[in-house]
Amino acid sequence: MHKFLSLLVLTTFLAGTAEAALSDGVLAYQYKQYPTAFAEFTYLAEEGNPAAAYYLGKLYQDGLGTPQNLPKARSLFQAADSGY
Repeated sequence: MHKFLSLLVLTTFLAGTAEAALSDGVLAYQYKQYPTAFAEFTYLAEEGNPAAAYYLGKLYQDGLGTPQNLPKARSLFQAADSGY
C-alpha cells in the first residue's frame, strides 16, 4: 500500500511538472523566445507529449529557434496527431 501511495504521489508530481514545462514552452513561444520554447518542447516531445510535439513541429516548420527542417516537422506533426 505504501509503495502504491508513493507511486501515486510521484506520478501526480511528474504530471504537474510536465504541465508546467508545457506552459513555460507555450509562453516562451508566444513571447518569441524560441530557443527557450525549443528546449522545453524538445524535452517534452521526447517524453511523448503530443502537444509539445505539435509546437516543436511548428518551430521546425517555420525555422524558429532552430534551422527549418520540414521532414522533421512532418514527423512531429504525425507524432502529435497519433497522440490525440
